[in-house]
Amino acid sequence: MAKTPRGRNLFAIDQASIEATLAEANGALISGRNKLLRAFRSIPESLDTVEDIDKAQAFGKDLEELLSEARKARLSDGKPFTEAGKTVKDFFARIEGPLKATMDELHQRVTQAALRQRKLAAEAGAREQPATGSGPLEPRQTGVSTVAKPERGSNIPLVWMVESFDRETIDLQALRPFLSEVAVEMAFRKYLDARSAKTEKPVAERLLLDFWVKILGMLQQNWAFIHSDVSGRALILFVDDLGKVFDELHIANREGAEEGLRRNGFRRFADDPSLAEFLTPPRIPFSRPAELTGPVYSSGQYWIPA
Repeated sequence: MAKTPRGRNLFAIDQASIEATLAEANGALISGRNKLLRAFRSIPESLDTVEDIDKAQAFGKDLEELLSEARKARLSDGKPFTEAGKTVKDFFARIEGPLKATMDELHQRVTQAALRQRKLAAEAGAREQPATGSGPLEPRQTGVSTVAKPERGSNIPLVWMVESFDRETIDLQALRPFLSEVAVEMAFRKYLDARSAKTEKPVAERLLLDFWVKILGMLQQNWAFIHSDVSGRALILFVDDLGKVFDELHIANREGAEEGLRRNGFRRFADDPSLAEFLTPPRIPFSRPAELTGPVYSSGQYWIPA
């Protein structure tokens, strides 16, 4: 089938004009950004005093306010382009959608044909085997029943179908290279959930999945971790970037601990993928000194109670 001739660019968009318009409309944001970047130079690299922490937290609030304004402006100014992109996407979806559905149906039909061919070949082979024969050689049992591919007679890719599998005999080692990180994490979560129904989870295993973070400045943040015991009570561990516990709080339950962290400016690390672009959680296991060195939260100095 001949391809439809296309030009280089269907829509002539002046990128420079767009950038100039954005800069003119958002001059206050640009000025605010420059002001905050200059002010950041006065924030100490090491926050050693209460005054330093107060100053860093106040600066962090200014950053959050300007980031919020910039986010709102980006969504507002970019709305026409977002809507235009959706229009283009919807237009081509009306072309590609039916074609993809047709291709999927064709794949299924070819695969079903392969299944029938396999069954007929197996029945014919069984009839030709001598009564005392040992039968055809079979591949090593893997615990998985699949549909074999027939001889290719066209350029339509065939679809492998897993008919069934046996958990007891399946070769998990053979599947290991093909398991995605998402699949492994999901399995790990289910494993931990199953264990928690019988016994308390080890601290390191639970905390791997439950990092909370409060950004004090561009180079300063506090980490928090919630550990729940079998009775349902929660323990919040406050940890620095090096994995050293400097404070802790006992809360009645996990829900109260999460609510308290949010109320005091912490965010769940896993809920915001953008945090991973510039933050790395501390390593587990953590180190905990005999005496906690920075009880800034448990003392109530920087903790707003319910």
